Amino acid sequence: MGSPTCGNSGRTCIDSEATCVGNKCVCKKQLGLTRGKGDFRCYPQNVHKCEIKSDPSLITFNGETSNFPFPCRYLATHVSTFMKDKAGNHIGLCETKIYGFNRRVKGKWYVYGFDATVRLDYDTVPPKSDFISSFRHYGVSSSYKNTVGKSGVSGQWDSFTSGNGGVPYLDHVNGVKILFTWDNVNNRFVYTVEGCGIQVTHVPFDTHELLKQKQVPGLSISVHKDNEPMWLSMDKVMCLAPKKSGGHLFKDIKEATLNIERSLLLRAFRSSTAQK
Repeated sequence: MGSPTCGNSGRTCIDSEATCVGNKCVCKKQLGLTRGKGDFRCYPQNVHKCEIKSDPSLITFNGETSNFPFPCRYLATHVSTFMKDKAGNHIGLCETKIYGFNRRVKGKWYVYGFDATVRLDYDTVPPKSDFISSFRHYGVSSSYKNTVGKSGVSGQWDSFTSGNGGVPYLDHVNGVKILFTWDNVNNRFVYTVEGCGIQVTHVPFDTHELLKQKQVPGLSISVHKDNEPMWLSMDKVMCLAPKKSGGHLFKDIKEATLNIERSLLLRAFRSSTAQK
């Protein structure tokens, strides 16, 4: 990581998304990136965003923040969106589940990776074959050198533990694609479902640098509002669906005798997410 740090934070700004202004990483508004933090991820105004940063803190789709030191796998979000072609026409539906999983190193919890399962249901005429994909990515860094792995299959829903498939999917005619790339400049892994409005980024935790890591490690999930998301599994997801769409605020899920952090942990355990 040869990029210069910004100010006294010891962090680098996300190249191409932010610049260091007054010792602070500022998102590039001239590119339409008006939200987020420039040392982690910047977003346009028209997306819903959820972030889980190490030493896990959860920032929900409603913008509320809490510690989230959950030791297991959890369902971050479950959403259905309209599939759109290059011209913005509705050509089907996409269903997406994103899971996260945490690990502990030297007393610190961090986001180890994510699972993404996607179902593409076309309604075009003549009909195009529907597609299902399951994909798992995981990894850590040590002195900015990554140790990562992946698994997954095409044609199976919620199946991550075998195979080495799941991406890519390329429908060039309509512009619908499932892609997984390594952004080597910012050392983050990017999973995108183009045409469905879904993007996930993962910055691995550096087990050697720890708090001196130049990047902010964690998981980011964005869902584009133009794809008209319909939120699912609202009683199980940890990112909490947007309140305006029938989702929950922290006050809605808080247990009477517990604080927000413990209420979130109880919610995660009650969701009965498979540990696989």
